Amino acid sequence: MESFWNGTVGNVVVGLIGAAIVAALTYGLTRIRDAVIDRQFPVAGMYRSTFEDTVDGVAVHTKAIATLKQRGRKVWGPTTVINGERTWILDGRIAAGGRIHGRYTADGPHDEGLGGFFLELLSDGHLEGMWTGYDTENKLVSAGRYSFWPMMAMPIRRMATTDLDGTLSVLGNALGSRYVSRAELATYVGRNDRIAFVATGKDDQVYGAATSDLPAGASSVLELLPTDAQTRVLALIPELEFNRTGLLRSVAVSPKARGNSVGTSLVRASVEALWDMGATSILSIGWTDIDGCHIQGPLEAMGFAVQGDLEDFWGADSISKNYQCPTCGQPCSCTARIFLLSRV
Repeated sequence: MESFWNGTVGNVVVGLIGAAIVAALTYGLTRIRDAVIDRQFPVAGMYRSTFEDTVDGVAVHTKAIATLKQRGRKVWGPTTVINGERTWILDGRIAAGGRIHGRYTADGPHDEGLGGFFLELLSDGHLEGMWTGYDTENKLVSAGRYSFWPMMAMPIRRMATTDLDGTLSVLGNALGSRYVSRAELATYVGRNDRIAFVATGKDDQVYGAATSDLPAGASSVLELLPTDAQTRVLALIPELEFNRTGLLRSVAVSPKARGNSVGTSLVRASVEALWDMGATSILSIGWTDIDGCHIQGPLEAMGFAVQGDLEDFWGADSISKNYQCPTCGQPCSCTARIFLLSRV
């Protein structure tokens, strides 16, 4: 009997070891195969996506941000429209030749949107194809072109003293020569009432920057604005007199990095920092020219609401500080768009 049990236990142990070896080999081969596919058809990353859609009966091109993950032939991830109102989850597979097919489902308790997509990985790294599915907003089945353009991955971090020259260059090129001095910019390092963030590339070069302030008392934020604009801003937003309001002062992105949601990432980091510092609302001033307000998209993506427009906002300020507006020179005659975000 003892020999029987010993033999049985021995066989079981050998069987378990064999099964473990087979499982390990299978897992290893699968990972190797997935790694080969990942290198052959690299899809994982962040993308700017555009898809043809219909809004109020009018054909439009809707922009979204997609974050795709990959494991071998499997591809999945969310895509969210720029205003943040709707999100879809993509779930697909890579077929022969780098063609991706799959389905999408709306990510929301009351959004029943679903459908399918077909994309082809092109030589420049972008994805091009079609989508078709049920549109819950228009209550019909629709279809359209679907494009994904890879985004530059740029980490956002607090500005350091070594970043001053690069940050000054980005802010100066975007907002005007001498708009901010090196000495003033240096005060955003190591302070509790003001903060600056930078977006940097692999070479550690600064490609984007944002500066923010949180004054000590209610209504103090007005003192950070051009003197002749303070009463006009208060007339638009009377509650500034009572709230501890932070100021998202400046956001600028190098032309090389635009279109990669760097501005949105900088705004998000600034907003989170101002909340942590104790702000109850956040004010931001958007520079507006004939092409519109360039920072409006990132601000609205974070929930900022337009309060109104004020003409010749920086006129007297540009003269007193002797800076050149990149659009109209000196004095600056640009219109400012006023934004506010309240904490709920």
